[in-house]
Amino acid sequence: MDFGDLIKKPVEILQSLPEVSRRLRERFRVIMVDEYQDANVAQSELLKQLCGPDSYLCVVGDDDQSIYRFRGAEVKNILSFPDCYDNTEIIRLERNYRSTAPILRTAASVVNHNTGRLGKTLRAQRGEGKMPVLAFLPDQDTEAEYCAQLIQKASANANSIPYSHWAVIYRTNAQSLGFETEFLRKKIPYRVVGSLKFYEREEVKDVLALLSFLVNPRDEIAFRRMLNKPSRGLGPATVDRIVEAAARISPDEGQTGNLSLAARKLAQKQPPELTAKARMGIDAFLKAIEAGNGALNAESGAGPVSSPHNDSLPGGLRAGIGLSVCVVNLAVESGIAEYHLSDDEITGNHRLSNLQELANAASLYPASTAGLLEFLEHIELDRAMEESTVEGTEAVTLITLHNTKGLEFRRVIMTGIEQGIFPRDDKKDEDLEEERRLFYVGATRAMDELYLCTCAYRRMYGKTAPMEPSLFLKEIDQKSLRIIGSVPRGFKTSSQIGKPMRSSDDRWTLGDRVYHDDHGYGSITQIREGEDGPVVKVVFETGHEKRFLSLHQSSAYTKIGED
Repeated sequence: MDFGDLIKKPVEILQSLPEVSRRLRERFRVIMVDEYQDANVAQSELLKQLCGPDSYLCVVGDDDQSIYRFRGAEVKNILSFPDCYDNTEIIRLERNYRSTAPILRTAASVVNHNTGRLGKTLRAQRGEGKMPVLAFLPDQDTEAEYCAQLIQKASANANSIPYSHWAVIYRTNAQSLGFETEFLRKKIPYRVVGSLKFYEREEVKDVLALLSFLVNPRDEIAFRRMLNKPSRGLGPATVDRIVEAAARISPDEGQTGNLSLAARKLAQKQPPELTAKARMGIDAFLKAIEAGNGALNAESGAGPVSSPHNDSLPGGLRAGIGLSVCVVNLAVESGIAEYHLSDDEITGNHRLSNLQELANAASLYPASTAGLLEFLEHIELDRAMEESTVEGTEAVTLITLHNTKGLEFRRVIMTGIEQGIFPRDDKKDEDLEEERRLFYVGATRAMDELYLCTCAYRRMYGKTAPMEPSLFLKEIDQKSLRIIGSVPRGFKTSSQIGKPMRSSDDRWTLGDRVYHDDHGYGSITQIREGEDGPVVKVVFETGHEKRFLSLHQSSAYTKIGED
C-alpha cells in the first residue's frame, strides 16, 4: 500500500460492500473536516462515502487560501459543496483578528478579481493601521538593501523592533540568495524556513565543487564529491587509486597532485587497469571539466565564450553573460542538472531554479579564471560570515509564500512582485486564480505592517532583464497604498490613474523619486553614512549617477510626492 491506496481502497470497499458502508455511517454520525479547501478529489470522494442521509457534516475552510493545487488540492470541492450535500448552510466567518484594516483591504482587492470563490468581506477587529507600502525599486540588489534598511532602522529606533517580528517572503526558494548575502553583510540574523540556506543546498554545493575543481585540480574534497556523481561506475577504491597516483606525479612534470592528470593517465594506461565502464566514467568527468574550462575566456585573449544552446538545456536552465556560461556548462556537461531534475517534478524544478540563481549571481563576474576566483572568494566570504553568525530566536524569517500558510508576523515584506516571477507568465485561468490566492495568503500574514516590492530590472537566465510590475499590483486599490520609488511610465491600477506617488517620511529612503534642478528626475538607489552625514546616490533618468550630501534636503533637489 502507498499513501494513495489508504484512501482509494476504503472508497472501493464502501462502494462495493453496503453492509460495511452502513456500519461506518452509523458509527460516525457527526463528521467535521478542517482545512477543507486543501482536500483533493480522493479525499472528497471518501467523505461522500462516509456520509449517509442521517449524517451531520461540517467542513471548515477558506476558499481564498486554496494554494496547494500542485499537490492535488482542488478548490472546487469547497465551491461545489452546496451542490453535493442537501440542506447546506454557509456560515461566513468574516471577523479577522490578525491584520489591520488597510492590510485586509489590500489583500482583498487582489483576490476579489477571482471568479471561482464563495466571497466574503473581512472586518478587522484591530481597526485601522499603517497603510501598506508599495516600493518601486531599480533592481534586486536594491530590493535586498531596502529590506535590510527597513529592518535595521526599526531595530535601532527607540522602540527597538525585534528581528523576529519581520518576515521576507518570496515566490521560490531560489530568491533567498540576495537576501542572505545582504543580511550577512549587514550582520542581520536570519533563518530560512522550509529549506536549507542557499549555499547549503545539495545541487548548489555540487556545482560549486565543480567550479572549485576547475581552478584547482588538486582539490581532493571536490574531486571525491563529484567524480562519481551522477554515478559513472567509479567506486571508492578507484577514486583512492587516482588520488594516490596524483601524489606520485613527479615534480619534473610540474603538476604533482593534479587529479585530472592522474585520472587521465590511469584511464589511458595500457594494458587497461580499469574496467571499460570506469574508463568511460573518467572520460565523462574530464569532458565536463574541459567544457567548464572552454567557457572561461582567458585573460590572455582566448576566443569567444562557448555558450550552450539554451533551447536544449534541461529544466529551462539558461546561460547568459559572463561567468554564468561556465556555471551552466558545468551543470549540464557533468550531468548534475539532469540528475537533480530527475527527482520528482516539483523538487527537480526547485533545484534547477537554484542552479539558475547561482548562474545569475555568476553573471556579474567576467568569464575568466580571475573572474571565477573572485566569484568563489565572494562565496567563501559569505560562508565564513554565515558560520560566525549565532542563530537564535531573534532572527528575520526568510520564507516562500507557500510555507507562510498558518503563520503570522508583525511586519511582512513581499518581494519579487513582477510579471514572470509572481505570477509566472505561464499562469492562466485557474492557475492564475491560485496565484491570486497565494498573494492573499502572503499579505494576510502581516499583522501591523505590509511592504510590497517590485523591481524594474532583475537578473534572469544569466543576464539583467527589464521587468514589469505584477498584474496583482495593478489590481490593488491605490488609495489603500503608500507608494514610494519611481513609478514606471504607463503603470495604472484598477482604481486610480495618474495620482502622484506618496511618501510620508521626511528623511530619504531607498526608492524615493527626486528632482534635481540640473539633472532632472531620478531615484535614490543607495544611502550610505559619510563622515559629514548621510550620502545618497541618485540614478537619474538620463542614466547619470550622482551622490549628494544629505545634511538637510537641499533646495537643489526635492523629494517628489510629499503629502
